Parts: sequence; structure tokens; C-alpha cells
Amino acid sequence: MVTHDSEFYLKAYNFARIGVQLEKVILEEITTKKNCDEVDANYVVKLEFGTKTTVIDEETVDGYLRIVVNLQQEENDSNDLEIVVVYRGRFVRNPESSITNLEQWVDMQVVPLLLSYIRMTVSNVSVQMGFDPIVIPTMDVLESVKLNTEINQSLEDDINVD
Repeated sequence: MVTHDSEFYLKAYNFARIGVQLEKVILEEITTKKNCDEVDANYVVKLEFGTKTTVIDEETVDGYLRIVVNLQQEENDSNDLEIVVVYRGRFVRNPESSITNLEQWVDMQVVPLLLSYIRMTVSNVSVQMGFDPIVIPTMDVLESVKLNTEINQSLEDDINVD
């Protein structure tokens, strides 16, 4: 039997808590639609994300993450599988927190914090329906925030022009 010194393989990691905690996560919706009898094609995965926030009170905001997954055949673009999943996370601010706009903070954090729940659910459901596991890619959080900030600013500019 080979033994290893765990300190050799693991380096120390310091965990810093922030003033907002994800208190609970609830699966709000899951729907599936299988449009084929046999699973024997090459597929392309199409993903569509959506987010929403709901203010409960000054210290609590619910953040929602929705994904629509479509599995389409490469050859003819037929949609053989659709999975829709919505998770809700309850975010609670510590009274001593320095975060002043909780709703905006949750809006930026809801995807990175709830994505792992979505990934697990989509992978499990796709396998249970007879397909290969659909693996939703991990994300670059900083680049995603940057891209979404630019898109939202562009939308606001378009609204203000009218």
C-alpha cells in the first residue's frame, strides 16, 4: 500500500466569507420533451440562459437561473430533446455587510452560484432519457460579467434614444 503526505499534494487555501450568503437553493421547474424514438445521431447542444431577481426585503433577494437546453441533430436540425430547468437561490445579507445594493449583487452572482445545480440536473436528466450526458461548460465569471454589462448598457442606450 502506498501512502502519501497530503501536505505534499495539497496547498493551503484560505476561505474568506462575504457579507451575503446563499441560504438555500430550490428546484422551481423542470420540464422535458423527447421528440424521437431512437437516440442514434450526432447532436449539437444549444443553450439559452435567463436570470431574474426578486426583492423579498432589505436583507433578502431571490435570484433565479433558467436554462433551456435543446439537443439538435447535426444532419437535419431536428430538435430531439428539450430540457428546461429553473433554480431559485435565496440570498441573505449579513447586517454588517458592506454590500449596499443587494439586488444588483445577486444579479451578478446568480449565474456563477447556481450554475453547478443546473449542470448536475441537465446531465442527470439527459442520461435518464437515453442520451449521452449533456455537460454544460464551466464559465469564465469575469468575462461573462463584462459581456453582460456591455450588452445591458447597449440595451439601456437604445431605450434612452427613443
